[in-house]
Amino acid sequence: MKALKYISSICSCLLLINIAGCKKIDDKFLDTPPETFYTVDNIFTTSSQVDQAVIAIYSQLRDIWANPTEQNWIFVFRGNGTDMFDVPSIRRGNTFNNYGLINPNSGNFNSIYGVWYQIIAKANLALYSAEQPGISWVSASDKTYTVAQARFFRAFAYRNLAELFGGVPIVTEVTKVARYDYTRASRAETYQYAIDELLAIENDVPEVTAQGGRLVRGVVQHNLCELYLG
Repeated sequence: MKALKYISSICSCLLLINIAGCKKIDDKFLDTPPETFYTVDNIFTTSSQVDQAVIAIYSQLRDIWANPTEQNWIFVFRGNGTDMFDVPSIRRGNTFNNYGLINPNSGNFNSIYGVWYQIIAKANLALYSAEQPGISWVSASDKTYTVAQARFFRAFAYRNLAELFGGVPIVTEVTKVARYDYTRASRAETYQYAIDELLAIENDVPEVTAQGGRLVRGVVQHNLCELYLG
């Protein structure tokens, strides 16, 4: 019994020592200042990095059209399973033309809507970064063409959003904080925004490019024609 009381006393003393020791520790003991902190204002340092943001848009659009991972929503976006055409359910058709099964919560709508805003976000990032004072460009024409590509893809995204969903919020700046106050433009306003953007950059895009697969003026003019028809 005495041994038990002795052990209990020792444990109590040790606990008090530990508590007293903890009080002496600085409250900022675990604060570790980061060596660096990347933001949209400092992550880009060269013009080639800005161009990489534009290339990311090319890559995403390629995946939408080629659909290498065979995502169902891309098949739907391209017409499969809609009122354009369908295939037997034993194959790839997902009966998206059965309007009795479709509701606003369909994941296809969310995926298609979201992917265009992902492209818009990339374009806005490239445009914002292109104007940072620390970026050094090879030439003025190099910057002009990079900016033109980003503006084209942003306009292209809004054109598709207007066609599929009507009017949508037009976002032209990098969003640095959470926002919940976006307002929806009309379909006509969304189309007109895309038209104005394409007209603004039409002459900044060359008729031919030395690097294959890059935007040329004919693509801009072709999309302008389709927007006028819309």
